[in-house]
Amino acid sequence: MLCKEREGIKMQKKKGISLIVLIITIIVMIILAAVVIISLNNSGIIKRANSAVESYNEDEVNHVASLAWSEAYLDGARTVEELKVRVRAGLTDAGLNPDDYGMIVTTSGVTITKGWLQDGVIVTRGNVTLEAGDRIQYDAGVQGYEGKWEVLGAENGKLLIMSTMNIGSLQLYGLEGGTYQDHTTNYGLLNGIKRLNELCEPYGHGTGAVGARSIKVEDVNKLTGYDPTTYGVGTMLQYGNKVTFSWNTTTDGDVDYISTNGQSGTLISSSHSEGFSYIDFNTMAKTTVPVNGSGMPTLINTSYQYELNDTTLPTKSHAAVLLLSTGVKANGGHYWLASPYISSFYTFGSSFGLLSGSDGVVAPQSLFYSAGEEAYRGIGIRAVVEISPSITIGTKNATNGWSYTI
Repeated sequence: MLCKEREGIKMQKKKGISLIVLIITIIVMIILAAVVIISLNNSGIIKRANSAVESYNEDEVNHVASLAWSEAYLDGARTVEELKVRVRAGLTDAGLNPDDYGMIVTTSGVTITKGWLQDGVIVTRGNVTLEAGDRIQYDAGVQGYEGKWEVLGAENGKLLIMSTMNIGSLQLYGLEGGTYQDHTTNYGLLNGIKRLNELCEPYGHGTGAVGARSIKVEDVNKLTGYDPTTYGVGTMLQYGNKVTFSWNTTTDGDVDYISTNGQSGTLISSSHSEGFSYIDFNTMAKTTVPVNGSGMPTLINTSYQYELNDTTLPTKSHAAVLLLSTGVKANGGHYWLASPYISSFYTFGSSFGLLSGSDGVVAPQSLFYSAGEEAYRGIGIRAVVEISPSITIGTKNATNGWSYTI
């Protein structure tokens, strides 16, 4: 009898030990799982997987919308409003909320994206339609900023708003900066874009904001519908024109050129007596070919300019012109566009710099020349704030503009 009692006690102890081991094992597995999840998250795998799912979902949503548009068209719907009503109904029937998407419906098709979608000066998401130049009640929380914020466009589903006044100025000199006036505040072409975005970053911390950067020429072109490939057709400055340079075999320092659109000749004077310098924007590095040396470049022209109120532009909006034409606005001024360019040809060589906006004109600002000269420019900065797609637009106030919540 006593033996049986002892055996029972042993069995209870074994069961107790087994239970403790099981609990410890479970805890260890939870810890290991947490470590794996953190590791995967830090490596970006989860983020990339989520992005892939979002991309797949967006493709599916576009498929549903296209089917609804096609059915509506076959049923005789011909106006944009009729087609839009049917597309929204199709999304709803599929268990989707149309208000979660930017939607551009035309008589030839439908385009949908998660968040905000831009079509010229019009920015949409669901039933909400905004226009470039509309005021938004955004507070960046930056002390000393007295300007307002207006709709600029949309990018990757996010709403873009821009400051109505310069948030400061930036002096750029040559390639690297640091050799003109106060070198502690000067930057060059090679680090100018980075500096522009850094100076705009503090303005991207207001309610609903997910970041901030400098305005780019691409932002302007999306508003106006301007196509850079139409610039300078048939001339040496034609956008995309490839110009190949070579040393003149007769005169040291003289440079010959020939372009893909049939232009050719010799640059005026011996301007490149110290060599021919150029910038590779892919590597952001400067290369100098010595006089009569090998390796002369072929440069592609990406420089252009145009007026925002040009009546031939595809998109026309008084509000958009006011937004970008800084000379019209109080405390405005000339501002940088964070977009580099190459002017592959002018009478003395090639020039390199950034594009800019001023009084309704997009124009290049040269900072470095192939003959080695460097130029100085000190102009304003315009901040572009990226607003989360998850905001909810509220009411529009005549003075302060659209309200929103998040």
